[in-house]
Amino acid sequence: MAEDDREFCVSGFVRVRQEDGSLSFGGSQDWYEDRWMRLAGCASVAAANLAAFYRIGVSPDAFSHDAQLYGREKYLELMRHMFSIMKPGIMGFPYADRFRSRFIDYAAGYGVKLSSEVIFEWDDAGQPLNFVKKSLQANDPPAMMVLRHQAPEIDELTWHWMVITAYSGKTNQITVSSFGREESADAGLLFQPARGNEVKLISFHNCRRN
Repeated sequence: MAEDDREFCVSGFVRVRQEDGSLSFGGSQDWYEDRWMRLAGCASVAAANLAAFYRIGVSPDAFSHDAQLYGREKYLELMRHMFSIMKPGIMGFPYADRFRSRFIDYAAGYGVKLSSEVIFEWDDAGQPLNFVKKSLQANDPPAMMVLRHQAPEIDELTWHWMVITAYSGKTNQITVSSFGREESADAGLLFQPARGNEVKLISFHNCRRN
């Protein structure tokens, strides 16, 4: 397989079992009871997805049946806790540096030392894409915030935090966890450098993990 056609995908991304038995792909801010939390809770959900993925601050009884399958109520508890950490203001939580530092502090509170890498601006789409591929290859799903974007195709992902879980070299598609679903976007379009585009990427790594 040519290098450009390779598939990059994290192993063991979290699924959450719903009351009807279906599985969601990570958490969703739609599960919050409070309207403001539903509107502005995307950073909290992204942080909860990462905490569950790395098993930081998650009790064993949060798991259901297998290692990466969670019950909805326990997952919602984690999301509520993350909302208190990534508490949004009137403009939501468009703060990548704060997200990074608060998640590192959260992990440290449980004795987990995380390192982080960030990329907040670039000259060509290849730079963030290489960042994503490197992170996925290390089994570290990057957090991504799309603050603004000129492309109408990216509208549903703007002003939004999510977690990147895969990249396909064959289709040049990025896959993310958003609202408990797998969503895709064209990587070239998403990462296109332009004055009206503002995308931020953060990758965490558990320093004690093999």
